[in-house]
Amino acid sequence: MDSGVDGSVRTTTLPMVRTIERSLTQRGSRWLHRQPMVILAVLACVGILLDRFVGIRWGVMSLWVIGSAVWTLWGPVRGRTFAAMLVVVPCFAMRHHLETTRYDAAELRQHIGDFSRPAIVQAVVDRPPTFRRHPLADQRRLRNQPTMQTRFEVTVSAIRIGRAFRSTRGRAMVTVDQPLSDLRCGDAVTLLGELSRFQPASNPGQPDLQRVYRQRRLHGRIHVDDAAGVITSAADDKPAWWAASRNWIGRFAGELSRLGRQSLLRHTDASSGPLAMALILGQRDNVDPLTRDQLLVTGTVHLLSVSGLHLAIVVVMAGWLATFVGARVRGRVVLILLTCLVYTAVTGGRPPVVRASILVAVYALSLWVQRPAVSINSLGLAALLLLLWNPTLIESIGVQLSFIAVSTLIICGSTDPLQSEAVRQELSREEQLDRLIEKSSPPIAYHARRISTGLRNAFAYSAAVTLVSAPLVWHQFHVISPISVLANVLLGPWMFIALASGLVTIALEQLWMPLGLPSGWICHQTILVMRWIVQRAAEIPGGHFWLPSPPTWCVVGFYVALIVAVLSRGIGRSTNPIQPTPANPLRRRSLVVALSAWGLWVVMAWWLSTTPVPMNNATTESIFVDVGHGTAVVMRFDQDDVWLYDCGHLGNDLGESHDIDGVLWSLGTTHLSGIVLSHADSDHFNALPSLLNRFDVDQIITPPGMMDEPDEPALLPIRAAIRRHRVPVKTWSVGDHHQRDRADLVTLHPPKTRLAGSDNANSLVLQINAGSTWMMLPGDLEPPGTMTLVNGPRTSPGGVMMAPHHGSLAADSDMVLRWARPSKVVVSGGRRALHPDVENAMQLTGSDVAITRRDAAVRVRLFSQGPDQIQIRRWNQNPW
Repeated sequence: MDSGVDGSVRTTTLPMVRTIERSLTQRGSRWLHRQPMVILAVLACVGILLDRFVGIRWGVMSLWVIGSAVWTLWGPVRGRTFAAMLVVVPCFAMRHHLETTRYDAAELRQHIGDFSRPAIVQAVVDRPPTFRRHPLADQRRLRNQPTMQTRFEVTVSAIRIGRAFRSTRGRAMVTVDQPLSDLRCGDAVTLLGELSRFQPASNPGQPDLQRVYRQRRLHGRIHVDDAAGVITSAADDKPAWWAASRNWIGRFAGELSRLGRQSLLRHTDASSGPLAMALILGQRDNVDPLTRDQLLVTGTVHLLSVSGLHLAIVVVMAGWLATFVGARVRGRVVLILLTCLVYTAVTGGRPPVVRASILVAVYALSLWVQRPAVSINSLGLAALLLLLWNPTLIESIGVQLSFIAVSTLIICGSTDPLQSEAVRQELSREEQLDRLIEKSSPPIAYHARRISTGLRNAFAYSAAVTLVSAPLVWHQFHVISPISVLANVLLGPWMFIALASGLVTIALEQLWMPLGLPSGWICHQTILVMRWIVQRAAEIPGGHFWLPSPPTWCVVGFYVALIVAVLSRGIGRSTNPIQPTPANPLRRRSLVVALSAWGLWVVMAWWLSTTPVPMNNATTESIFVDVGHGTAVVMRFDQDDVWLYDCGHLGNDLGESHDIDGVLWSLGTTHLSGIVLSHADSDHFNALPSLLNRFDVDQIITPPGMMDEPDEPALLPIRAAIRRHRVPVKTWSVGDHHQRDRADLVTLHPPKTRLAGSDNANSLVLQINAGSTWMMLPGDLEPPGTMTLVNGPRTSPGGVMMAPHHGSLAADSDMVLRWARPSKVVVSGGRRALHPDVENAMQLTGSDVAITRRDAAVRVRLFSQGPDQIQIRRWNQNPW
């Protein structure tokens, strides 16, 4: 026996260690047997991630399976169950590998090039068509532009190569520039259009949509100009029974969706109709970008995605209907299950609503067999089934946010899930006793207490979901929304009324159209109230913050730490019925610690995300953003001195700035020293209102007289945005010099008195002088401004020049090129810039040519010293 200090320590410590070990073992065993689906779902995720980042090794996976089997049969009794579960890891790794291999092996991918090409495709519609407003419907310059588009997905069976069709396999998204009301799921179609791939990210900070469409098992897109390009025909072969059943379900769901859309549009207008279709039917394509941004910054964007909250309201209505008709328990269960199935099919079967349907189905079946259903275990089952159906959904942001929100609500709204049934029954009896005591109080006090308790709980749950999901939302959407706690509570009752009245309207109008008038009016008015709440919440100062994304490892670390904290919570907690666990697991001390840890993480993530990317030894750095036919050049003269030359692109009448935002945020930029607007063409400034909402801007620079033009209606929202944000506007003209720390900005054009000519002729030509080299940005310069420029002092040869007017061959670009003699030319343009004549014209002085449409974003670095003073880097060849 040990003695002395060492012996006393051992004697005291050993029982404590054994107690902790026994507690952990017992808790792990209870988790293993009471929450098996959660453990299986976690192991499935591990297997998928192993194949995603490491790659499957058949030998290793085989040894894994053999080892798990040996451990299960002959290993220690206590670990046999977990050993059997470990087989899930290689199984889901192989499932992900097979899914990826099948997608990559589709023959359709071989016929898709980097750019669109004419194609004739035979296919079968496998998803009900949806309608959306045409992106160019509001273009003033385009006459007879269709106002609506039809979108649907097809399974391709053959593609015409030359004069013959060649059998192929794959799936594609089809866009038709006219509404097709007669198209149904299962129809065989011949498509005459342009086939193209989904474009990868062409700018730093831009999301990769290729992975999003990959999750939907789509290989490319087909654009058809009009309805004549879609020829419906009878299928050559009858589909297999499973395909026929899927087509029948798709036709049924598509017909219900079509009838529902017609009913809602009869009772709504242009303001409420798109939100009604998104909220009730999950058809969100018609919601305009401004409304999407308002929903995003208020944390209520889930209104556009049919999810568990929507399905819960539908289930409540189904329960009311079952009570009204006097259905028994099993009849109630059948009605709820059928309602979930139909609503899931009508709304498109998106993963969040499928997850919610699985939870409802498990709960309903537990009522049928009269067995308790553990919510967190049911959530694990939903995750397992979704990943089995499509393992790539593990990367879906919508799925991740859906499971995070539901997990948070379950954990914060329940007692210890590992408590025995006896403890739960005792807690239930005590809660019933408390309710009886409350009912004995005066009615006013009783109802006031109920309302205050309900509001307190609603705010608590809303705050919990906001805090837990904030890191992922921040990482993916660049926004933090404290106002979402209040906005979601305020919108909750209105959302219930709008969804319920909308569904009632659809149902009643199928019986007799006038029956839906009252409920349709209620739905319309309720959605207008919801829209007003969202608009006011989006305008509250400090209600949201646009920020660069924190590093991925920082977000992953947050959720790993959160999971560890949740799993370790309650170890050693008493489950004695005399000392029951409180209904709210977040005690005051734990809440203070959790909020403090969350605040420290936010501070660290904010510091990491807003630290500017270093410039190394470059004198200046400029990034030509790929915005299509338009211009946006990010200029950095120091890590904290960032400017923007122009900010717009053709067809952007709604004022989106996502491409430019991503580039700025990728640099850690939240503040702009200035935005230079070259001239009054909308494809050079129409993203300004959105930029002013997201970034602090010191000043707006324009050529003389630009803001005073009365005949340019596109300037109206620009003036309003500048007034709203109180940004000073300054004019620069020829001869103005503005010294920065590392370079000198010189205005070469226009003169102080505007030239007689178009806006293009008065474009602001800016030259950046960095030591002995330079870069010139001429906007859309054309005659007579071209003659004025070339008659001025001539710059030294060998710099970088942006092609005037996006490389247009009709703007006398050759005159400017001969005068400037650049060694590098960058063309910021769309499809027209890909014409071989454009590149040949830009090589007039032997210069190297980069085209944003072909090369994606282009980064130009100027060095004041060294043999290589100009460095050009193309995003699609060498991302940074």
